[in-house]
Amino acid sequence: MFVILLTVAQLADLITGYVQRPSGWTGVEHNPIAATLLATPLLAVAAKAALLALVASTVAIVRPTRPRLAALVLLVGTAAGIVGALSNTTRLI
Repeated sequence: MFVILLTVAQLADLITGYVQRPSGWTGVEHNPIAATLLATPLLAVAAKAALLALVASTVAIVRPTRPRLAALVLLVGTAAGIVGALSNTTRLI
């Protein structure tokens, strides 16, 4: 269940990253990694899929012995997706 929430939050971050960008946005993006990824949509989707696979596999490996750590990893990943989506929806100056 929480992996689904993580996926939704991360995909919301990815989608709002594209929808909220005005024309000529490359000069606005201060994060060089994000600017490179957003300039190539297929690369951004591949990177987000790799991130989700890494987090989900880490949680699956850690959960049997350290369930609190697994929950923390999911919580941090979900929070990062939500914060990213919210920051993408603010007005770009």
